[in-house]
Amino acid sequence: MKRIFILLAAAVCCLATTAQVRFGLKAGIGLNSLNLSNHTVQELACKDNCTGFTGGLLVEWETPVVGLCFDGALQYARRTNDLTKDDHWFKRDYIDIPINLKWKMVIPSIADKFRPFLFTGPDFAILVSKRKGDGLGSRFSSLSTAWNFGAGFEICRHFQISAAYGLGLNKSIKDVITLTADGKAEEAVDGTDRFWTISAAYLF
Repeated sequence: MKRIFILLAAAVCCLATTAQVRFGLKAGIGLNSLNLSNHTVQELACKDNCTGFTGGLLVEWETPVVGLCFDGALQYARRTNDLTKDDHWFKRDYIDIPINLKWKMVIPSIADKFRPFLFTGPDFAILVSKRKGDGLGSRFSSLSTAWNFGAGFEICRHFQISAAYGLGLNKSIKDVITLTADGKAEEAVDGTDRFWTISAAYLF
């Protein structure tokens, strides 16, 4: 067992010394929606996605395995959601940390100019501020987790354009929403984030 750990440590060290690490800047827009636990309230939710934004720092680690990369970002993200009844809205600001396994496809004749890629990985969003409509008793999770699935392309080894879908893994919002004008009918609601992110990055 000890020899196995030594071999694994040696392999990691070899990968680290032969891999290429690049840093960059990343910015994008987010299209956010809520998957609500209560089907009655789900009908009140806005049908269109609500727009947010994101931006921050990006790091990419290219391993010695051709086309295999890891990337991570430290970024600010705003997620906005709106319900159509009684001015129910939420604005949440996060420190967002997505970590992805990325596979860049190598097309021999144009590999230096254009490379499509696929990626997937976890997303950890730490709540730093929140705002909500009047009369809401909302509670927000301090940590929202999701799993990202995405695709994009790289141009001339520096520019990257990508689109990702984030599938929320835990409840981000808990609320009690009034369903009738007299205020007598209330329903407890849990909301799980669903979001698209379209972003551009420049790697130095």
